[in-house]
Amino acid sequence: MDTSNWIAFGSLIIAGIALLRAWKIDRELKFFELKWYREKEDEKKKALIEAKVYKNEDWWVINVYNRGLATAHNIRFISPEIADESKSGIIICLDNKQIPYPFLHNGGSFDIKAVLAEGHKPIVIAKFIWDDDFGNNNERELVLNF
Repeated sequence: MDTSNWIAFGSLIIAGIALLRAWKIDRELKFFELKWYREKEDEKKKALIEAKVYKNEDWWVINVYNRGLATAHNIRFISPEIADESKSGIIICLDNKQIPYPFLHNGGSFDIKAVLAEGHKPIVIAKFIWDDDFGNNNERELVLNF
């Protein structure tokens, strides 16, 4: 074999290695792209319940809202700290048994009224539970500041 054959053979090996490497990189990119699309599709199925507390003229209000992309269903509110009114000093006033709240679309909200007794707890932990297209009994614990 002369020099030109060795150069051609070396070029063939380098081209083969480059082809395999390009194939591997392309495969990895497709994997990550598919993973990204699946995550985006999952995000479209998820609701995200959040809450904030503020005082209006007459009441303290727990404003519950949905920051997720999907509709939240059957929204429940649990707080052992608030449930024991004698220890927390926080009385929740629910209108017409509004909890569990039937559904909350993206960007929607509802209010839970509260009355505070003197010496109430300024910070309590509350858990919100809801169902959405991604799954049932999704949970989120939040700190509420009164």
